[in-house]
Amino acid sequence: MSLSVYDIEVLVYTSDSFSMEADFSIPYCGAEKGLHLSLSTPELVRLISKWSGNYALTAKENQLSPPYFRCEKVAPGLWMALIVGGKYEILTLLNIACQTSWSVGAQNQLSPSSRAFYGKKYETVSNSELQEKLDQFLWPLKKLPPVAAKTCPLVSLDDIPRNTSSVEPASVPSPPHDASVTEIVKLSKSDVSTIIGSEGKRITHIRNVSQCHITVLPISSESLAMFSKFRSRDFPQTISLTGTPTQISHARALLRRALHESRRS
Repeated sequence: MSLSVYDIEVLVYTSDSFSMEADFSIPYCGAEKGLHLSLSTPELVRLISKWSGNYALTAKENQLSPPYFRCEKVAPGLWMALIVGGKYEILTLLNIACQTSWSVGAQNQLSPSSRAFYGKKYETVSNSELQEKLDQFLWPLKKLPPVAAKTCPLVSLDDIPRNTSSVEPASVPSPPHDASVTEIVKLSKSDVSTIIGSEGKRITHIRNVSQCHITVLPISSESLAMFSKFRSRDFPQTISLTGTPTQISHARALLRRALHESRRS
């Protein structure tokens, strides 16, 4: 499926849990590197649209070879994007994203005015807003960490209460040290909002430090209807943690620290 700007908007704005993998038709060379970006929904639409003006992007579900792009929603309005490739390929993609003028497809220009789409008001993001976020990665790319980078040492937070969440492992007991596992953390809506932080900065920091994949799972329409019936404002939400046991332990410690510091302030 080739992605037009219409396809991009449909995928982004109509999905609670959207993930996409796309191949770039760029010759791949050099050691594999990974670049993580935290993007708002309008920034994501604009970024993919700018690339689609230069490359035929195709949504895929199978295993991809570098260079490729993947994005996944980690919270309402917040996306975590990953670009994988060599230094030259990543630099090329960032330079395209930071161009002053750009087009979508062969003929269509994306209008800078706001418009309604699927019941949502869509404000396009200015070049300066997106470029300010991407400029810090343009030079020097030699500082980019490898995709399989080792995690930071586990932070010791024994003095922090451990009853701030209920954890249910979703994997087999005693997995290998380097095996990827998933745990589900149950928290209140207010605690999840605290963890996400302003503009998603706190959850992005926790993810980057722990190297653990953190996703806020969507709430089903049935659950929302039930909570509305009982007029509950602080209903429970779940967070998915995926990574090695060490990465998950590190992420949980950072989550507890964030909640503890918020309650003390």
